[in-house]
Amino acid sequence: RPSTVLGTALRSSERPDASTFRGPSIASAIPNVDPFLPRGDHAMPQTQHADRTTLQLSRGLGWFSIALGAAEVMAPAAVARIAGVNENERSHSIIRTLGAREISNGVAILADPSSAARVWSRVAGDAVDLGFLGAALRAERSDGNRLGLATAMVAGVTLLDVIAAQRLGSRNGAAQAARPGVVSVELAVREPYD
Repeated sequence: RPSTVLGTALRSSERPDASTFRGPSIASAIPNVDPFLPRGDHAMPQTQHADRTTLQLSRGLGWFSIALGAAEVMAPAAVARIAGVNENERSHSIIRTLGAREISNGVAILADPSSAARVWSRVAGDAVDLGFLGAALRAERSDGNRLGLATAMVAGVTLLDVIAAQRLGSRNGAAQAARPGVVSVELAVREPYD
């Protein structure tokens, strides 16, 4: 039948070629994603471990800051004696002030342990503590050996503060750089034909 043959030919000519629907795959539209990995395995385990370790270090520094500050506020004479600082009203008042700063820094860090700025505030506080110990070394009736040990301990904690702050800063910068934007993915839908 000519009409049937003509209708069949028209339907065949109107059917789009499958090759015209070839578009970018989802894996190619999203960079740095292995399509063969299971969902949720795109993050590097080493990066996750480093982030978790840095946050644990930040929290530990926050708790240490609170504990040290509480000791300085409640027992400034004992802290001065342990550190080798000359015990008098002036040194006790300074130690109480340093303790209040330590507590505030610790609370701020625990409120947001991923904040590099809050850990850097501890570094600034460590510089004040080192200045206080340096001034105590020049004072009379001070214990040089204990002051030297206290200075070394504060310097060690300062190093940990700097490491944590730098890691948090680089981590936050990397997270902002890797923050995904708007990604449009075109999907080809093939409709069935008779």
